[in-house]
Amino acid sequence: MNDRKITGRQLTFSVACFIHGSTLLSSFVVGITKQDTWVAVLMGFLISMIPAFMYITLAKKFSGKNIIFINEIVFGKVLGKFISALYVLFFFSLVFLNTREVGMFVTGYVLSETPLAVVSIMLMVTCAYAANKGIVPLARIAFLCMALMIAVKVLSTVLLIPQMDLSNFAPSFTLPLIKYIQSAHTIAILPFDEVMVFLMIFPYVEETSDIGKSFIGGIVIGFVLMFIICIRDWAVFGPISPILSQLTFQTARILRISDIINRTEVFFAIVLFVLQFFKISILLFATTLGVAQLFGLNSYKPIVLIVGAISVCFSIIVWDSVAESVYWGSNVAAVYSSFFEVVLPAMTLLVILIKKKSKKAEVAPI
Repeated sequence: MNDRKITGRQLTFSVACFIHGSTLLSSFVVGITKQDTWVAVLMGFLISMIPAFMYITLAKKFSGKNIIFINEIVFGKVLGKFISALYVLFFFSLVFLNTREVGMFVTGYVLSETPLAVVSIMLMVTCAYAANKGIVPLARIAFLCMALMIAVKVLSTVLLIPQMDLSNFAPSFTLPLIKYIQSAHTIAILPFDEVMVFLMIFPYVEETSDIGKSFIGGIVIGFVLMFIICIRDWAVFGPISPILSQLTFQTARILRISDIINRTEVFFAIVLFVLQFFKISILLFATTLGVAQLFGLNSYKPIVLIVGAISVCFSIIVWDSVAESVYWGSNVAAVYSSFFEVVLPAMTLLVILIKKKSKKAEVAPI
């Protein structure tokens, strides 16, 4: 194996871990579709396949090129750089938004006496160190992250079976259609289609032919685990789920393993922190690499700490309260991200198609 490349399997694990770094965001849709949230998760996954295949198509058409280079090839140097700058700003926004989510979770449920700034700085220093090492070492630890995630989540689900009540899912399919659409859209865009950041990472994959299968495989693994967790959480809490903050964490809190281990939420918090560390590190790597390419720098590494520090500042001031965060996640985030995850990639493919048809018309015999 090339030490500067990642394998298809490592890409699969990386995508799955990245998706589950969005665990904190899953509670945004519970209050919308309630007992039918599992329907929204299934619909969101199916919808997300359309942009996912767009990303794969771009990666295969421009083998060895990331989205920054692709934009310059498709749109030209000036417009391409402008569009690339939009992508980089989007990646940057995901860095500080996810940093804030972790900070609120830790200060709200784990270390309540710790200032938000301290948690954010500690997290960012760790992520900056990982991003500075490069994508290959990050991809290599993806398997360990996923193994830890699966072990904790599957074990907790099995142990919670006695407390599950399937009658909590009745009545089903009684909500207005618009609510299913809203929830499915949120699920598709936030956990699943944020993987468009891997358009910055595909050039590091060892075999281009592995990209499609490995990428989709990671999304499928992420969906299966998220679907199981969605079913588990509502089966345990039922109608009171929408009023609970961080539903999955609350589920972990009620789990006891005999009288010896009764603080199982600590294990969940560790897994969550590891997954968020992985996700933010990937986003930080993509952001700094994009900045370096836009400005013609020889390496992205000198600016990792600078971008990380700016991200911490933005993460602290972005919201004034948890209520603002919830409103953003439920009503704004999916619309905001759709432009970068769906509209821009679709526009890129459309321009490619138009150029291809134009060239065919030029060479067509009279």
